[in-house]
Amino acid sequence: MEEDASTSGNSNISPQLVNEWIEIQDSLKKRLITDDEFDWKLPPMKDQDSEGMEENQDSNVEILKYVGGVDLSFSRNDSLIACATLVVLDISTLEVVHEDSSIIKLRIPYVPGFLAFREAPVLLELLKKMETTSPTLYPQVLMVDGNGLLHPRGFGLACHLGVLADLPTIGIGKNLVIVYLFRVPSRLSSCLVGFGFQNPSGRLTLDQRIFFESMA
Repeated sequence: MEEDASTSGNSNISPQLVNEWIEIQDSLKKRLITDDEFDWKLPPMKDQDSEGMEENQDSNVEILKYVGGVDLSFSRNDSLIACATLVVLDISTLEVVHEDSSIIKLRIPYVPGFLAFREAPVLLELLKKMETTSPTLYPQVLMVDGNGLLHPRGFGLACHLGVLADLPTIGIGKNLVIVYLFRVPSRLSSCLVGFGFQNPSGRLTLDQRIFFESMA
């Protein structure tokens, strides 16, 4: 869950630690799978033709059934106190088949571009716990409150958590993000609709400028 960086106290994060985080992101990104290599198929739609239904009804084909979602909610009085939650639905019935939460005190403040180092560990613990206690209901795909590939280094919270948990993830950012550019690299001009970084000052951070220059 993205927070207002101005209230997160990130002044205690050293440049050395940020560099370490970048190295970790770059290392984990090598394990990122962006192709649809699932062991399951989507369930048949009501209006699907008979050929498609027969394909999905193949006894050897696993059908997507359990979809999970994770998020953190923060205390209004202390931005380091949070409630991490994991919920799993049976998408055929929309029934909640599993839910778990944990109240924790975060040790890392919010730093733009490095949300995973703040939130991924506690979310991963919830997934590991479920894998032990309710393995038959374990999600086949996970929806994450945070970006995935739409990130300065192409490796946001959804990607980070997906790699560590070995799960397909869908990153969902709630806030509309806008970027102000004096020039747009030509090969990006056709795909920048709705793409950018939230920055109240209306100026790019150094990290964001480096990102765009590297893609030019």
